[in-house]
Amino acid sequence: MDLPNYEESGSDSSLSDTQSLDDTPISMPNTYPLHTTPLSSVTSPSIPSTMPTHIHTPMYYYPYPTHPNQLPFTWPSPATPSPAISASSSKPKSQARDQSTHTMSRNGYASKNSAKPMELYQSKLETILKTIQKARWTVGDFLYYFSRNEDENGVPIQGCTRTHSGMLSSFLRGDTKKTSVMIVQEWIKNPMGHPKSEKSSQGAHDEHSHIFSPDKPPEELHFAYPALTSWAAQLVKAELIRTAETMVSEQEVWGETLDKARTALEKGQPLFWDYCIAMATSQPQKRKSRAKDAPEGAMAIPRNYRPPEIVVTYAMSSICYSRNRNAKLLPADKGLLLFASRANRYIFSHESRIGASISYNATLEMLNKYAIHDGCSVREITADPCKNGIVRFDNVQKQIKPRYSRMSRDALMLIGCAGTFAEDESFEAGSLSLDDKKKALAKGLRAELTFEKLWAKDVPEFDEYYTKLCQVFMETGTKRHVTPHKTRIFPLKSNGYNETTMTGLLSAIKDFFAQLGQTPDSFSPRLTLFGGDGLSYERMVQLKNYLQFQENEFERMEILEPFLEIWHTVWTNLSRIYEAHWVGLTSSDPSSIGFGANTLKRRAPGNVKKVDYYVYMDLLDSQVDARVLDIWSNELEAKDLFADLGKWSKEGELPSFEVLYEKAKTLHKKFSMPSAFRSATFCGEGYKEGSPWKAPKQSKTSAAFEKPDTSKKTGKEKKKQPEVEVKALGDESLARSTRLIYDGMLSKLINRAIRHGDVGCVWECMKIMLFSFAGSSHTKYTAYLLEMICNFELEADPKLQTVFFDNWLICPNGRTFEAGDLFQEQLQAELYEHVQNDQGFDDPHIRNRISPNVYRFKQVKKEKHASLGLALRSGNHIPPSRMADIRKLMTRYALEELHLFRKGRSYGEADVMRVDDLGRGAVSLQSGRLEKWIRDTCRSRKLDEGAAETLISLESQAFVSLPEGLNPDDQLQKDGFAFNPDAAEVHSDDEDEPLADQSDSNDENDK
Repeated sequence: MDLPNYEESGSDSSLSDTQSLDDTPISMPNTYPLHTTPLSSVTSPSIPSTMPTHIHTPMYYYPYPTHPNQLPFTWPSPATPSPAISASSSKPKSQARDQSTHTMSRNGYASKNSAKPMELYQSKLETILKTIQKARWTVGDFLYYFSRNEDENGVPIQGCTRTHSGMLSSFLRGDTKKTSVMIVQEWIKNPMGHPKSEKSSQGAHDEHSHIFSPDKPPEELHFAYPALTSWAAQLVKAELIRTAETMVSEQEVWGETLDKARTALEKGQPLFWDYCIAMATSQPQKRKSRAKDAPEGAMAIPRNYRPPEIVVTYAMSSICYSRNRNAKLLPADKGLLLFASRANRYIFSHESRIGASISYNATLEMLNKYAIHDGCSVREITADPCKNGIVRFDNVQKQIKPRYSRMSRDALMLIGCAGTFAEDESFEAGSLSLDDKKKALAKGLRAELTFEKLWAKDVPEFDEYYTKLCQVFMETGTKRHVTPHKTRIFPLKSNGYNETTMTGLLSAIKDFFAQLGQTPDSFSPRLTLFGGDGLSYERMVQLKNYLQFQENEFERMEILEPFLEIWHTVWTNLSRIYEAHWVGLTSSDPSSIGFGANTLKRRAPGNVKKVDYYVYMDLLDSQVDARVLDIWSNELEAKDLFADLGKWSKEGELPSFEVLYEKAKTLHKKFSMPSAFRSATFCGEGYKEGSPWKAPKQSKTSAAFEKPDTSKKTGKEKKKQPEVEVKALGDESLARSTRLIYDGMLSKLINRAIRHGDVGCVWECMKIMLFSFAGSSHTKYTAYLLEMICNFELEADPKLQTVFFDNWLICPNGRTFEAGDLFQEQLQAELYEHVQNDQGFDDPHIRNRISPNVYRFKQVKKEKHASLGLALRSGNHIPPSRMADIRKLMTRYALEELHLFRKGRSYGEADVMRVDDLGRGAVSLQSGRLEKWIRDTCRSRKLDEGAAETLISLESQAFVSLPEGLNPDDQLQKDGFAFNPDAAEVHSDDEDEPLADQSDSNDENDK
């Protein structure tokens, strides 16, 4: 092999075999030209004996350039035997072959039969190291120039040969068996590269303190271990800083915020994530399970109250937020939670300081941006011809009491309106066409409405399917089911208008329309559904009547389509039930609600015309369930129903489902059908007979509820206690119980239909309530329901009906449904918590920041717990079991033989027909009241061209007078239906005033 001659004057051309490299001065050159020669081009006699002949990969040679102290690079003399093979050179070929099997394989590593591999490795190392020494290089020089890619100025090295780049790339790619990481690991483990520690007798070396140093330059460290660890630590540090800069994205704060942040951190900072998870995860403690049902030797499942993934996510989020103020997904979520929980400003300052939350002012700014974003989303929905939504609103009011009583510092009632927009799920283009609505109104079907059409929709062609239809209805129990879907909800901005006045209501509706992008100058000619409680619905209908002579469709409010919400109607029906069936706590009649309440030691309602919904709905359900089970006890002839059922189940004598189902239908006809009341009152046919009825003596307390004798009395003789005479042909107590069961079952049915999204069943239940309201003091709801039926059955096209029924209920969680007005009440309760004494509902802070985000406040409290894996808070107390109450009521009903026919049973505390709101309402509608309502409403809407009355005179033409047979309020107190029966007083001054004028609806009491 020909090598260039670098020999100069004054320098030796070679080193003797005995000359030491240490005796020769070496100076590092500035440049190092590269020369390579593959072994394949060199004949075998020219290869030095010290070079291994089994290596077939190209070899690299780095001769020094021209230098005054440079010695020429020469191969050792071939005559010099290699120490590794000199011993075997004189042996025969066969022995040499045998020896070769104990040396090295073709790949350069010891074979399986190698006896002394380390000696062979060491021999080769000695050869290579001596070669490096003769070249006046160190190991560092060789590795550095073999591996470097750039020169001192950062310019890429040019002129690398194919052999150099090929071997280097193979090594760095890991194609060789000994990879780069294996070499670095050996350097780390080698104690020669470790500086002395404090435990050594000579003390710690200066570089010992720089192990894993995050700031000490590795080039300044000499020992391999501190240099490599510091270099690795600083490399990781630079990577973490780089990835921290990228942790910014536009995400909305919501329930899945934690999952979004965790995913972003895992993808954006995988190195930091793994480090933190490793530090946060502890070794689980293994212990045997103490569970009763656990098998022997089973290990307990460890509990972790601080999951590492959640802890690490929040820790990394705070770190990223500290570095980049825009990386605040979780801090913004925490700020929303603190604001929704009305946290103190000191907590905001503390959490913001430690990077766990954004500041209070930043939270306000975030809420303002959310409100603007939601407003744009609402306007985009209403502007899209293929989308639309429903608005639900109600009045809001809060009493503000001054801290100190002074002159002109009186209590103040804040009044306003708040609404919510919900997107229609089943909306199609043209579904709410204003032209289709006008065509439906032009048909005049309202004027053709009769009692028979109102009572039942008769289709003569389907008469032959009546039996099968009843069977299908009984089997399925579903009228029109809506598929569960999560409703998109956007709370609207509140205002300070009073909806009880026409001007205030008009201003409030126009404000809501403006938020939907509907203004007098720019509006879409299509309907928008507006829902409200009874009073809101009545005022909206009247408002449309007043504005029908205005200029355009917007000013006439023709685009407004009002509808009645459900929950307030159900609440009013509950109050109607108590008004009819309560009597009093001292009542002796077991069919009254007061009798059962006294048995359970419950308190009487303060006002039977407006009872507390949840408390007295629970009481009604308990009494209805107890009465139904008492009926089953009589039917199955069981003394203790639950004990006998358990006994029959063990003995295999339990009746089959089909048998029980047939019995249930029979019992339904006898005890919970409307006709059961008349049957038990007059004849009692088909009922099991109880013991003969013996009228009890009337107590002084019961005498207080006796109807007063209005005839004039002469003289001062004391009135004698009259004996109670049996006047009933049937069993009045049983009849009252059947009507209570009917009313209670209807109330339970509509509540169940609401939860399951059966809007068809809800609609039919409300149509039945119409007749009961017509026979009670809540006559305004009769007008409300009549208006609803005419509007959506007679004056609406099929597309409008589909949109209305599919969106009448809302589904906030995507699983169960609830009434829209009840949901609106929940949002208003959230709004009340954030209203201060010096702020009204039209205050910019309340209007622009609080009211549009009340749904977020409501959701973040629940979904925050769910995202952390904590148990969801229901928001109310879990009701205890009612079984003890039901058993007690069943025992009392069985003693009284309430559901056995006892001819002539009558307690005389109140007229038995007083509970028949349904029958009295049907008679009232048939007697001309329905015709009068149709005539008045047609006249007020110009449907009758001959009308000449003004709209003002027609404003109050709803059902404000009592149906025939219903006593005024003071007489009801005498009958035992007083607000407080124990302390009833007679007010004769109001005797001539209609009851409906005295008792406003539930909604009016709210206002």
